[in-house]
Amino acid sequence: MSRLMIVVSEYSDLNKRSRRLDLLLKMKKLCESDGWECDFVHINISPFPSLQRTTFSCEDGVKRCLIVLRKPALLFAIIMGLRASIKFAREVVSKGRTFIVLIGTEYIPSLYLLVIYVILRFMLGISKSYRLIFVYDYVDLYLQTYNYKNIEKAVYSIVEVAFLKIARIILVSSYVIKKYVEKRVKKNKKVVYFPPSVPVSEIANICKTVNRSEIRRKLGFFDDDIIVTYVGNVEKEISGIDILTEALLKIETSNSCICERIRTVLILAISDTAENSLNMINRILQQMTRCKDSVRIFTNVERKKVFEVLCASDFGLALLDPNTSTSKQVDWPLKVAEYVGSGLPIIYTPFGNIRSLLIDNIHGFEVSRNPNDILRVYSKIYRLRSNDLAKLKNAVVSLREYVNIDSYSNTIFHTLLDEIRHSWVDIK
Repeated sequence: MSRLMIVVSEYSDLNKRSRRLDLLLKMKKLCESDGWECDFVHINISPFPSLQRTTFSCEDGVKRCLIVLRKPALLFAIIMGLRASIKFAREVVSKGRTFIVLIGTEYIPSLYLLVIYVILRFMLGISKSYRLIFVYDYVDLYLQTYNYKNIEKAVYSIVEVAFLKIARIILVSSYVIKKYVEKRVKKNKKVVYFPPSVPVSEIANICKTVNRSEIRRKLGFFDDDIIVTYVGNVEKEISGIDILTEALLKIETSNSCICERIRTVLILAISDTAENSLNMINRILQQMTRCKDSVRIFTNVERKKVFEVLCASDFGLALLDPNTSTSKQVDWPLKVAEYVGSGLPIIYTPFGNIRSLLIDNIHGFEVSRNPNDILRVYSKIYRLRSNDLAKLKNAVVSLREYVNIDSYSNTIFHTLLDEIRHSWVDIK
C-alpha cells in the first residue's frame, strides 16, 4: 500500500484552528475514503512565543508542530528546514512507497518547506520509492502591498520566483492573484482557486445546537434586539472600526433610540502590538452615555465561541478601505466567509471583488467608509421588520457553497491525485 504524506507550513498559533488546518482535516477524510495510508503534518510558525503554551499537539490525526521564529528569520527558516529534512528522509525510507506533498504559505513558512524539498530531492534522488511535489499557497501580493526593506524585497523577489518555478500546483486566494500568477508561470502549471473559506457544515451544526436566547442573555441583550458583529483585527484599513466608532458617536448625539435596539459586538484579535489600538477604541466608547451599554468588546476569543456569537447575531461588518493595495487584491476576507457560513447578512464597503459575492439589499447593505453612511444603514436596519430580516438571511444561506472549504478541499485533493497519477502511474 502506498502512503500519502501532506505537510502544510504557515504562520499560525498552535492553540487555534486555521483555514489550512481545516484544509488538512478535510483532505484527511478524503484521503482515507480513497484508500490511502496517510500522514498529515501541520507546521505552525509563530513569531510570538508568549502566545504559545505547548510545542506539539495532535488534532484528529493531524500532527501539529510549533516553530518559534527567531531572527534573522530567513537564516533560521533555512536551518530548521535542514534539520527537518533529515527527519523526513528517515520517515520516507522506513515507510516505503510514499508520495510527499509540501504546501507552503507565505514567504518564511514556504522557504522552510523549500529547503526540505531541495534536500529530499538530493538525498532521495536515486530512490524509486517516493515522489515529491511542492504546492505554493499564494495568499497575498506581498511584494506589491508591503513596504519591505530593500534587502528583504530583493531576497523575497528571488524566493518567490523559486516557489513559482518548482511548484506543480499553485493555490490562489483571489482572481486578481490568479491573473498575476498566470502571467508569471508556464501554462503547464495548475492554478487552483482557494479563497478564504470555512467549514460550513461545522458552523451549521453549531447554529442548530446553540441556544440563541441564552447567548444573547449572556451578552446582556434581548431576543428582539438586532446584533451587528465584527470579527477580526483592529487595523483601521481592514477593520473600519475607526469609522464605526465615529458613527456610534453620531448615533449617540443625533438618534440615540437606534442603540436601544441595535447592538454592536466587536470580537477582536489583539496581539501585543495592537493594545494601543484597543485602548483608543475604549476611550472613544467611554465618551458615550446613552449608547455605551449597546456595545460589547471581546478579545482573542476561541473560534467555536466566535461561531456561537455569530449564530446568535443578525449582521456582520466588513468595512475594509477599498482604496488600499491590500483590499484591492482580495475577493473577500475570512471574516466575510465566516459571516456567510453563519447565515448573516453583511454591512460592507465595495472593496476588492466583494460584489461578485454580495448584492446590495439582497445579501446585506453596501456602505461607503463614511460615518454618516454607517448611520444611514443603522437607521435602515432599525426599521427592519422580522420578515425582512429573515428574507436577507435566507438569501445569504444560498451563498454558503461559495465559502465552503469542503468544496475547495475536494478540488485541491483531486488536483493532487491527478498530479500523482501523472508523475507515478503505478503508485496504487
